[in-house]
Amino acid sequence: MEFNATFFVTAISFILFTIIMNKIFYAPLTKVIDERESFIRNAMNDAKDSETQAGILLKNKEEKLNAAGEKSRKIITDAVEEANATGETLTSEAKRQAQLKIEDAKDSLNKETEITQAELKSSVKTLAESVASKILQAETHIEHVNNELIDRILV
Repeated sequence: MEFNATFFVTAISFILFTIIMNKIFYAPLTKVIDERESFIRNAMNDAKDSETQAGILLKNKEEKLNAAGEKSRKIITDAVEEANATGETLTSEAKRQAQLKIEDAKDSLNKETEITQAELKSSVKTLAESVASKILQAETHIEHVNNELIDRILV
């Protein structure tokens, strides 16, 4: 192989061509590629951050939803227990009042029965005298009334 001036000219022109191509074409292209890589890297980091924040928000919402569900169940349970207690109280009070009314009615009936029996006892003597007067056709008076005998007859 011979080294002549053409070889040096070709080598120098190749080196100049490489330097010019590097300045004009490769440097801007490398800059654009670096910018795109940086943009993609930043977008990926932002997406990861957004995904993390979305996960945290979702977890917080689920916790709040669970807490609200528990709170509503507790409110419902408390309301049911209170309603049951109120119902039992009202029922027992109504039973007590009904029992008092029944006892009052029984007392009233017993008093009326006693009054009626007393009236009947006094009427028995009058009726007996009236019946005896009609049968004997003479005025008769009963002096001593046997209340035990009248009680046995009326019962």
